Formats: sequence, C-alpha cells, structure tokens
Amino acid sequence: MNERQKISFVWWIQVLLIICTISGFMSVTEEGLTCCSTSIILYLILGAWKKQLERKMAIDDELKRALIYESQLDYEQALAIYRRFNMTGEVRRINEMKYVNNNQSGVTNTTIIHGNVVNDNDTIVKDSVLNRSSIGGNGNSKLEELEKLMEMKEKGLIKEEEYEKMKKEIIG
Repeated sequence: MNERQKISFVWWIQVLLIICTISGFMSVTEEGLTCCSTSIILYLILGAWKKQLERKMAIDDELKRALIYESQLDYEQALAIYRRFNMTGEVRRINEMKYVNNNQSGVTNTTIIHGNVVNDNDTIVKDSVLNRSSIGGNGNSKLEELEKLMEMKEKGLIKEEEYEKMKKEIIG
C-alpha cells in the first residue's frame, strides 16, 4: 500500500471514528462515553500518522522534481532541493556532475573585460598596456586625444564636468 492509499485509508477510519464518537456521546451510557473517548484518542493518533504520511509524500515529490531537474541539466534547481533537505551526498554528486559537464562542453573559467577594467574575481587591472599605447586604436596618441578634447571644451561643445571626466578616461 503506497502513501496515498494509506492517507485515504486513514481518512476513512477517521470518518468512522467520528461516527462512533457521536453515537457514543448520544447514548449517554458509561460504555458510550468510553467509546466516545477512545474514538477521540484514536482519531488524534491517526491524524498525527496522516500528517507524517503527507510530509513524506511532499518530500518524495520534491526529490522527484530534483531528479527531473538533473535530467534537464538544471543543476542549480536540483542543488537547491538537495540542500533544503540537507542531503550532502547528493549535493556532492551534483557538483561533481556539474564540474564534469562543464569540462566536457569546453566551458572554462573566464576573465571578463569591461572597457579598461579586467575583473577575474581576484585581480582588477585598470588601464591595460594596450589602453596606454595606441596599439589597436585609431593611431591617436593620448596627447592628440587631449588636444582634441581641449579644443572641444574651448569651442563650448562639452561642459567642464564632461571635459574632466573624459580627460581622466584618456589619462587613466
């Protein structure tokens, strides 16, 4: 008998116990009151067992979802479920699978470069050697760029704040 069938069975027994409780209470005899109190106690015990079965079913459903996430290679969702239930063995297994799949697919640790800032989570380098020279650029030196910037400022094409900001970007 699986958990769903057990829950259904417990529910029906609880219904019968409620009927016994009502009939025992209505009889107003000592045996009826004994039946009533016994039925209430059994009802409460079965209710606790039913809650345990429902919790177990909920956990089983979550673990099935984790397996589905694994099959879809959505390791982060599977890891979240396993971590919630403190299943360290499964967390380790998923992390190993994740590592193996990343290495097989050619994914490597990468360094992200944003303009003149290199960020590889360990080092931030501003104004790389390429940025300080005219290699790869349009051939303008920093001096020529500053002269053009000064002309733009003098002609009123840019404001003082913009001039200072651009000057800092050129100089570094």
